[in-house]
Amino acid sequence: MSKIFSEIFNKSLEKLLEKIKNFYKENLIAVVIFGSGGKGEISVSSDVDLFIIINESKLSIRERITEFFENVGDTIKIGPFILLLSPLIFTKKETQKFSPLYLDMLEGCIILYDKRNFMKDLLEKVKILVQQKVIERYEHKGKVYWRINYAAQIDSGLSF
Repeated sequence: MSKIFSEIFNKSLEKLLEKIKNFYKENLIAVVIFGSGGKGEISVSSDVDLFIIINESKLSIRERITEFFENVGDTIKIGPFILLLSPLIFTKKETQKFSPLYLDMLEGCIILYDKRNFMKDLLEKVKILVQQKVIERYEHKGKVYWRINYAAQIDSGLSF
């Protein structure tokens, strides 16, 4: 990503974060950019992958995404370009169940908001699982793969 595009992207993320904070208010725990945006590889044809953690919700994950689109929006304007937002919205309780998504975040993410270091602590716990070889990273033909030992009850390693 060019330096100019990166600066425009960061300013657009600040505006997006304000919208997210205004909507979720005190229910908001963390906002993370992952995928190509989190790795600094975003382009004009990318979407912006968002991982949002909230304290609680009575809505299903699908309903939360609809609610997000209706109240925050479904696109982000970056200079003359409009990129689609792809949000995943988990409750604090739901983050305690291991998700391979966390491994993608270990490869690169941007934590935009992190109340009481919740997301930082979550990713640290995943790093420990990697260090303990419960989860192993390997590459094959230029692609990254993860071998996960589900018998090791990795969910218990994520409790808060």
